Amino acid sequence: MRRGGTRFDLASILNAKVVYTLPMLNEFTAVIKRDGEWFVAWSPEIPGANGQGRDVKECHESLSAAIQLILEDRHVAPNSAR
Repeated sequence: MRRGGTRFDLASILNAKVVYTLPMLNEFTAVIKRDGEWFVAWSPEIPGANGQGRDVKECHESLSAAIQLILEDRHVAPNSAR
């Protein structure tokens, strides 16, 4: 099999240990409640993810940032010890 001047061996392609990283859009539940003058939020699916803000939008953005940090921290690359 030839592509762009390079010869590809089908067996080596099938046996290659290739890791594909594809961006995914995740959706999580956001529970937002008013607490005095502030709004507080958490996500039941992501323990430890909390947010706060003076309005719902700011609170949601804070929770989104917390979820992103937690997911990045929990990311484990293949074959890495953690």
